[in-house]
Amino acid sequence: MNTLPKLLKPILMDRQKDFINQINTYGRLYEGAGNRLLVVELPGYNRKDADLRMALAKTGLEKNADSVLVLKRNFSLKYQVTMDVFEPRGQDPINPQLAGSWSTMCGNGVRAVARYLLEEGRINCLIKTRSGILPITLFPKSIYRVGMGQFTLNHKDLASYVKKFNFEQLLAKNIKNETVFAGLNGCRNKLGKIDGEPHLVIWLRKELSLNRLKTWAEKIGPQITTNYDYFPQGINTNLVSPNNQGGLNACTFERGVEYVTQSCGTGATVIGSWWLKQQPKLSQIKINMPGGQLIISRHKNKFYLTGPANPIIK
Repeated sequence: MNTLPKLLKPILMDRQKDFINQINTYGRLYEGAGNRLLVVELPGYNRKDADLRMALAKTGLEKNADSVLVLKRNFSLKYQVTMDVFEPRGQDPINPQLAGSWSTMCGNGVRAVARYLLEEGRINCLIKTRSGILPITLFPKSIYRVGMGQFTLNHKDLASYVKKFNFEQLLAKNIKNETVFAGLNGCRNKLGKIDGEPHLVIWLRKELSLNRLKTWAEKIGPQITTNYDYFPQGINTNLVSPNNQGGLNACTFERGVEYVTQSCGTGATVIGSWWLKQQPKLSQIKINMPGGQLIISRHKNKFYLTGPANPIIK
C-alpha cells in the first residue's frame, strides 16, 4: 500500500500554518467603497500551490475580507509590485478541488494596494496586474485614480470568458428587452491582446433604487454568474439604472465572491466606459453603489476609476 500521502500530510499542514502565520503577520486590511480588502506580500508564491490557497482562503474568511490582494515586490523601474486577486469564497471551475479562486482584476483592490504603498512614501505608483501595468494617482482625502485602460465589447477579446452571446435567454421574464452586454477594461499588450475582469451588464431603462437593484442582483446573479455553459470561468453580473442626480445606480453580484458586494471597481468601470461611449459630450459619470460612489472618467480612449481606500484600524 502506498503510504506517501499519509506521510506528507503533517508536512503539508505545517506549510499551511507557515503561510497563515505570514499572512497574519504581514497582511493589512483596507476598506474601499464598502469592501474589506486584505493586502499581503508573499515573495515567490505560486498561484497553483494548494497549501497557499487553503491558507489564503482560511485567513481571508477569518478576517471577513471580500478579496485578498497578493503582492510580489519588483525591483525594476517599470512598476513597484505585481498584484493577484484571490477570492476566499470562490470555487475554481477549472480546479474545483483547490480552495478559493483567482480573479483577473479588482478595481477596489488596486486602490487598496496603492494605499499600502503610500505607507512607505510612494504617492503615485505603477502596479502590474493581469489587466496590465496600471498607473495610480493620489488625490486629497485618500482618494485614488486608477488608469483602467481601454474598454472592449469585442467577442474575440472576451472569448476566454464568454462562449455564448445570446444573453436574453439568461434573463428573468420581467426584465426582457433591456440592453445587455459583456465587456471588460484592460491594457492591450504588444500582440494586441487585452485581458480584464469580465462583466455582464443588464441596463434597465427605468429608475430603480439601490435596494431594488440589489434585490434583483441577488435573485438572478447566482444563476448567471455561475452559468459555466455560457461563461466557462464565471462572470460578474451587474444591474444598472439611471438615477435622478444625473448619474447611475449599480449593484454587482461578483464571481468568486458569490454575493452582491458593497461596490465593484471593475464593474463600475465597465458600466461607466459603456455609458461614456454612448454620451460623447460627457467626460465622467458618477456611479452609486451600496458602499459608496465611484467616478469613471475618460481621456481619449482610456478610462479611469476614482474612489477611496483607507486602512481598517483594529
